[in-house]
Amino acid sequence: MDLENVLAIVVYSVPVYSSITGALLMMLTYRDCISYSESRIKFLLIFYYIFASFIWLGTIAFHFSQSLFIYLNPFFYLSLLLASVTLYHFIFYLTATQKDKHFSMWHYLPPLVIFLIIFIWSFFIPYDVQYAIVSGNDTVVPEYKYYSMFYISKHALRIIYLSVYIFLSVRRLYFYSRVVINYYGAEYKKYIFWLWYILGLSIILILVSIITALSPYTHIHKFLSNIFIVLVIATAHAVLVYNIIRRNYYLIFSEKKISIQQSGPEQNADIGLPASKKANLPRRPYTRHHKQFKISEFTMGGGLRKKQFEQYFKEYKPFLNPDFRITDLIEPFGVNRTYISRFVNTEYGMNFSRYVNRYRLQRLEVLMSLPSGKGKSLQDLLKLAGFGSYRSYMRAKLIEDEEANKKKRKR
Repeated sequence: MDLENVLAIVVYSVPVYSSITGALLMMLTYRDCISYSESRIKFLLIFYYIFASFIWLGTIAFHFSQSLFIYLNPFFYLSLLLASVTLYHFIFYLTATQKDKHFSMWHYLPPLVIFLIIFIWSFFIPYDVQYAIVSGNDTVVPEYKYYSMFYISKHALRIIYLSVYIFLSVRRLYFYSRVVINYYGAEYKKYIFWLWYILGLSIILILVSIITALSPYTHIHKFLSNIFIVLVIATAHAVLVYNIIRRNYYLIFSEKKISIQQSGPEQNADIGLPASKKANLPRRPYTRHHKQFKISEFTMGGGLRKKQFEQYFKEYKPFLNPDFRITDLIEPFGVNRTYISRFVNTEYGMNFSRYVNRYRLQRLEVLMSLPSGKGKSLQDLLKLAGFGSYRSYMRAKLIEDEEANKKKRKR
């Protein structure tokens, strides 16, 4: 094998490695999913990466082992089409709303029908004819004209499928972006930008493929074009993996008011404990203002003390109530809301809402780490942590992420 062929195999192998790596990372992190939505997203990406890897394995076989490609061709054809459908299904799910959150599975039917046609038809075509088509660089054999045309139509149909599904993805992402920015604010752009980046790379990929196919080129031009294409694809694979593992997405359709019955902190404190210990847990009556506790227990000289303020939150966990407000502390502490707000801002350098949500985020981490929390949905865990909605959780998480990034930049 000469140097040119070796370099070509190396180039074609880049998206194979990136897609296989992506699939493995999705599989390895699948057990860490905290909701059905996240597991669904990773499930779709696993199949997308499998189809992508098979496309490039088939490309290597087409150029360097035509006899093997003859047997792989129906599956290669199927992967070419299903990769576009699966990627659109993935974007559809990320951008779904309550009104259109159900993806039509009819999108998968045409590729499956085409696969069955070419698969069954191939059994009635002599091996020499199929080999002549492949080795002749998709040459039409006159005696088998219709089969030859159907056989070599995969590249044109691949471009059509890419164009159609990228158009559908752009349209969905455009309306999704308007909804997110208009209703949730500009700070949510971080959940949109990388999706536009993926679609932008896909559009560039189509244009380069079309230009390369239509214009006359030398071997060096084809080689450079292939390098550019595989690097774009590998970059897109890496961006997808990173953002899904980091959970940099916002599912509008999953945002719904969490119904929570008013309950005390002890009702959530026994998660993960054996039944024998749950029965022996002390149960204190829980009221919104904790009227049964003496004001002097938490105040001194008409003012708040940091140690006692934190003790109150850690011991009685008022943040577990999603309707908890700063005014709920007026009676147990004997001070007005302005004083409490100023106290939190001075002592902790943040507003009261963020202070409360930090306790909820910490509680959520604890719940997610417990064995009993592994099987619960994200909605259930948010309920137990005291969040009133998915949106309030995302807002709190976004604020903490931004603060963490600011600290890193200062370093």
